[in-house]
Amino acid sequence: MICLSGVSLDARHPGISRMVRNQLYRGTYEMSESLLVRKYLQYSDRVVEAGCGIGFIGCLCAQTIGSESVYSYEANPALESVIRANYNLNQVNPSLKMHAVTRDGADVDLHVADNQISTSAILRDNVKTSHLSVKSSSLCGILIEIKPSVLVMDVEGLEVDLLASPLDLGGVRMIIVETHPHIVGTSKIEAMNDFLRISGFRIADCSGKVVVYVR
Repeated sequence: MICLSGVSLDARHPGISRMVRNQLYRGTYEMSESLLVRKYLQYSDRVVEAGCGIGFIGCLCAQTIGSESVYSYEANPALESVIRANYNLNQVNPSLKMHAVTRDGADVDLHVADNQISTSAILRDNVKTSHLSVKSSSLCGILIEIKPSVLVMDVEGLEVDLLASPLDLGGVRMIIVETHPHIVGTSKIEAMNDFLRISGFRIADCSGKVVVYVR
């Protein structure tokens, strides 16, 4: 077991890939995202997390604002046991739904890689994957039902599709996104930035590829 940002994580869980395990031991796993969550999350927030990986950021959010205010979504069914084990280690219980987050709520063809970090709904060059059809929840439906004030996204390139017109971001005050220009290209990241700017958001901070948008 290791501890990152006050969160206990089972680095030896058999469901964790070697690359993720190595990052955990080096203390670099989701370092930028955790830094920005700790810096900007407020006690009164309600968080929707799209792409929760092994549950680290969900645990961090739950420790900060309470489990009842954290709603996490993860597309890869192989990670459910890892996520719940880490929730149990930290005595938190965010709402967890093993769904992808999409624009339309349709089933998704997930490209599952041995390296969990490379698993994505976007087929990547030079990454060996198997294919799996998974359920999804629509972002619009999530926004209407949960009414989050904060979105946290690490969806391996799908952020450029999710955060695009038309989308009513309602009461969302902050979005923390890991961007993936190496997957989708810089032009799509710029288009996402343009949409968020039109929606009233500005870039408040960034660390590595993780960007904080606020309004």
